[in-house]
Amino acid sequence: MPEVSADNPARLKLALALEGIAAKGSPDSIELIFGDDLFAAVRVKQSSPLKFIERDGTELISGVGVEVGVRRAPVPEFASRRNARGIALGEIARVSGTYATVVLGGGCSLASARRTCALCLGRELTQSAGELWPVAEVVDAVRAAFEEGDADSVHLVLGFFAGEDAGVRVLIPYLEAIHRHFDTSICVTMHPPADLRAIDLAYASGIDAVCYSPEAADEESMRRYFPGRASFIGYERYMAALKHATAVFPSGAIWSELLLDRGSPDAVKNAASRMAALGIMPLLGLSAPGAGGIGLSNAIDVVVHSFEAVTRAGISLNWVRDIASTVTPLDARHLVAGAPQLTMLHQLGRSRLGAMTARSLARMRRRLRVRRVRASFDSSQL
Repeated sequence: MPEVSADNPARLKLALALEGIAAKGSPDSIELIFGDDLFAAVRVKQSSPLKFIERDGTELISGVGVEVGVRRAPVPEFASRRNARGIALGEIARVSGTYATVVLGGGCSLASARRTCALCLGRELTQSAGELWPVAEVVDAVRAAFEEGDADSVHLVLGFFAGEDAGVRVLIPYLEAIHRHFDTSICVTMHPPADLRAIDLAYASGIDAVCYSPEAADEESMRRYFPGRASFIGYERYMAALKHATAVFPSGAIWSELLLDRGSPDAVKNAASRMAALGIMPLLGLSAPGAGGIGLSNAIDVVVHSFEAVTRAGISLNWVRDIASTVTPLDARHLVAGAPQLTMLHQLGRSRLGAMTARSLARMRRRLRVRRVRASFDSSQL
């Protein structure tokens, strides 16, 4: 693998995920932007060798051999505003990348929600599930994020819900309300349903991209790190749901998070290859900075391997953009010499007109499935 320069944005994103960043007077995390297309959500760790510094109006990262210019995403003004119940809007919707991220039922994703639900850890009685925000409050918080111009898509992160559909029916009122009020796309991170027909219902109800994340690289790693998840859900349910979703959702809209430090590098590579061969987009993250388990060179190697697997499989990169919490194949192109950069289609998708066109096409595709899917569910009484 060719040498990667210290100021390579994807290398920096990985280094920051591994080490965190020392930033004076900052909350537990900050979000950084490299160039105009790579976002990194970084956890603050004051002992990190990587430092965020401000000098003469310039924002820099030091500790990588050179000082690298970066932009820190401002804290949205709407986040401190309170609704009628006195809840800060930033508690309901936080901006990450270009997504208004709403965590429902506590969420369950170390990358997206920064927590694993108690059930997945095998401690279902020791941790509350988390808030299931009223639909109207979610709409108000998303509207505030959109009006401020910090977000243009919605990411819903759902916690564990018992039942064959894993919470799809819980989501439907949120999906309907968001699509009724906004011309936007919605991606959802959730546990996989036991009844695969719920995936068809999820798409028909307005989910544009779905993420079922085992996070662990294989069954053995899942039993070690997520014993409850292994017992109550199981690794193969994730894979079965992901495989089924590839027949329902468009190419590039089926995602799965893998944690680089929750399995050996070879195991993560194998998992990424298996997913890509099925048409699934692997997103690579870390459980926490300083957790150990993998070094930077191995992490780069896994990310490059994942990128190559995705490109060989011909998976569209037009859906996976502006994600700050994980390293995507779109980010990884910076690590591969001679890799194609943004296609004209992807560049168009980043524009307002292109995004509107993509959403219109997605709605047309969905309408072709909706009548058949709803008729199937109505007859089965799921």
